[in-house]
Amino acid sequence: MNYFLNLVFVVFVTCIPLVCAAGDRVLAGIEAKNLLERVKQNQAGLQTISGAFSEERMISTMPVPLHFKGRIYAEPPGFLFLAYEEPIHHIMKVTGDTVIFYVEDAATADQVNMQNGDAAHHPPDLFTWSPSDFKGEILETEQGYVFHNPAIQAGDRQIRITLNKETLMVRSLILQEPGGDITTIVMHDLQINTPIPEAILHYQLPEGVIINKMGQ
Repeated sequence: MNYFLNLVFVVFVTCIPLVCAAGDRVLAGIEAKNLLERVKQNQAGLQTISGAFSEERMISTMPVPLHFKGRIYAEPPGFLFLAYEEPIHHIMKVTGDTVIFYVEDAATADQVNMQNGDAAHHPPDLFTWSPSDFKGEILETEQGYVFHNPAIQAGDRQIRITLNKETLMVRSLILQEPGGDITTIVMHDLQINTPIPEAILHYQLPEGVIINKMGQ
């Protein structure tokens, strides 16, 4: 899964096969190769990405899913910032191999080094996965191009990603963790190559917050 976890930030279940509805079709051969090349070229032109997102987490131990909304900012390949606005304000900041989780007004923040932390703490890779390395299945649907890798080792995070047909940007992402938890992220109103606010790009934890270095 290295090609999905370069920066490590985004999604579905490899044990569930791709199901073709009416009008859906599988891309293969030169057609799939050409699409992957277009995605690669599109990534090369990305300097910044910003927009909104909604997130649903289905946790195996909970009877109903959790829902979140917020803003997303990225400067591939080394910077990603999720500003959660609902139901509570909290952030996830990815800088290189370091991820910081912080809930507004909390006395502590959690910090994870992705080279040392387990996969459960890895954020999904939304914008820097490598099309050159992709060996899975591609399905063209009404919603977009669905990328799915069935050749996954048992116990790994399962991923399915859908790209917008016109922009080739991430439309949705689904992650299934080894324990069965499923996270679905849907993007809205993505803006490409617009300046990221300085307060986001250079975000610092409030003075006095204690950093809990997990797994270190």
